Amino acid sequence: MRPEVLTPLFADVSVLPGIGPRLAALITKTAGPRVVDLLATAPTGVIDRRLSETIEAATPGTTVTLKVRIDRRERPE
Repeated sequence: MRPEVLTPLFADVSVLPGIGPRLAALITKTAGPRVVDLLATAPTGVIDRRLSETIEAATPGTTVTLKVRIDRRERPE
C-alpha cells in the first residue's frame, strides 16, 4: 500500500490545472495516462522563445519568437 501523499501522482493527467481533454489525449499518447508517467518522461529538446528584437537579429536556422505588426493584408485572387 502506498502512502496517501503519493495518491495524486496516480491520478489521470486531466486533473492537472490547464489540461483539457485535447491536451490530455496528447499527453497520454506521448507520456502515459497518469501524472507520474508525465513526471517520468524526460524532455527531448528545448525551444528558446525569448523575444528577438528584429528579424535581422535572428540567427539563421534557429527558432525565434518575433513580435510583428501587420500593416496590410492583400486578398488572394
